Amino acid sequence: MVVGELECQGRLVQCRLVEEEREQGEKRPSGKRGEIRGFSRKSRRRLLDLCSKLDHKRIGRRKGQMYPAFLTLTYGTTFPSAAESKKDLDSMLKWLERRSCGGCGIWRLEFQGRGAPHYHLILLGVSYIAKEKIQAAWNKIIKEDRVFTRIEGLQSAKQAMGYVAKYVAKVPEEGQAQCGFNLGPYSTAPSTGRFWGVWQRKNLPMASKVKLEVRAETFYALRRAAAKVRRWEELKRFKSFRVYGNAEAWVRLALYYEARPLRI
Repeated sequence: MVVGELECQGRLVQCRLVEEEREQGEKRPSGKRGEIRGFSRKSRRRLLDLCSKLDHKRIGRRKGQMYPAFLTLTYGTTFPSAAESKKDLDSMLKWLERRSCGGCGIWRLEFQGRGAPHYHLILLGVSYIAKEKIQAAWNKIIKEDRVFTRIEGLQSAKQAMGYVAKYVAKVPEEGQAQCGFNLGPYSTAPSTGRFWGVWQRKNLPMASKVKLEVRAETFYALRRAAAKVRRWEELKRFKSFRVYGNAEAWVRLALYYEARPLRI
């Protein structure tokens, strides 16, 4: 019997035909990852998926919420390679950890036009630290003076996700240089290591996960709805799909189709 599976977490909605894959003997590709040389489409998708799985109700400036902030770390006239700069980032994150209990965040490696690496971080639940202290700590780590850092408090989860879209997962526009956060894969560049990562993953405010087994007919109905939302007609041919949106609405829609009489 062919059945579907609907999985919702935060603002990420995924649906697929489970039994059909098993009956046809299809296996998901597996293997060892090669060296990381750029910010690939799959890497960007994994980053967006993670951000969508966060519980946005727990992010903000109200009592009991995790305060969001945006931090930028740069280098001066002299700078290390991207791989070597990860040691500086690690030292800075350890410095933040010692001064913030329960904080967490997501970082992203960027290259400036001159080739210098620098980092943008979305921080959550980090206790207030004066900008001068952050500046001094970073200068001490990279052994330079007067290096630019930027710290900005954000108002809400919506604004934090706006920064993710603007700085962390932005794709280049037509004719735009392939640099900065728009850096594409480098087929001939040396390995840079990961282009993004998570700091204190255990503290991330993840939303609750809902998983439903649905009829194949319900899967096809949800797929038609997703094709309209994404304005992508070819989606109607796929055996799985994902959308970013109101997970509760998709669960209600699935339950509505499940309650309808089965067509014979």
